[in-house]
Amino acid sequence: MNKKLFALIAIFCSLAFFISCSTDNEIVIDEEWKAYNEKQITDIDKSVYQSRESESKNGTIYFKYIDDYDSEITKTASTKITDTETPYFTDSVAYRCEGSFLWQDGTKSVFQSDNNGSVLRGRVSGYIDGMRTMLQHMHKGDQVEVIIPYQLGYGTTAQYDSNGYVKIPAYTTLRFKIYLIDIIPDNPGEFD
Repeated sequence: MNKKLFALIAIFCSLAFFISCSTDNEIVIDEEWKAYNEKQITDIDKSVYQSRESESKNGTIYFKYIDDYDSEITKTASTKITDTETPYFTDSVAYRCEGSFLWQDGTKSVFQSDNNGSVLRGRVSGYIDGMRTMLQHMHKGDQVEVIIPYQLGYGTTAQYDSNGYVKIPAYTTLRFKIYLIDIIPDNPGEFD
C-alpha cells in the first residue's frame, strides 16, 4: 500500500513540475506575441481605416473598402453599395474571403483562402465577434479589408489544424478581405 501511495505522489509531483515549467515558458512567449498584436491595433492608420464598435461592445474593428476581387463573380457586382439591405444576425451570407495574420517579422500567414474562387456560406451568428460585426454592416457587393483585434477574434485560445498544429496562435490580430456576394434571409436549420 505504501509503495502505491508513494508512486502516486511521485507521479503527481512530476506532473506538477512539468506543467509549471511549460506554463512559465508559454507565458513569456504569449506576452511578447500579445504585445506585438496589440501594437498592430494601436498603429493602425486612422486616416485610412474606419472604426466600428463591435456589436457586443467588447472592442473595435477597423476596416476600409477595397477592390481586390477580380473574377467572374465580381464582374457582375459593383464594389459600391448595391442596395440598402444588410444581413441580420440570423441571416446567412454567401461571400469570398481571405483570412490572414502577420508574424513579427512581417510575414503574412494565410489561414483561410478562396484562391480557387469558391464561394463560402455561413450564418452570421456563427462567426467570431469581429467578423459578425463587419458582416452586419456590409451591403451586397461590398468588398472590405477588416482588422480584428484578438479580443474580437479567437482571444486567448489558439486555433489548431486537423493535424494538431497551431494554425492561429492565441492573442492574434486577424485580417480579412471579404467580398459579400449575397444575403440569404433567416433560414432556420440551414447550418444547425
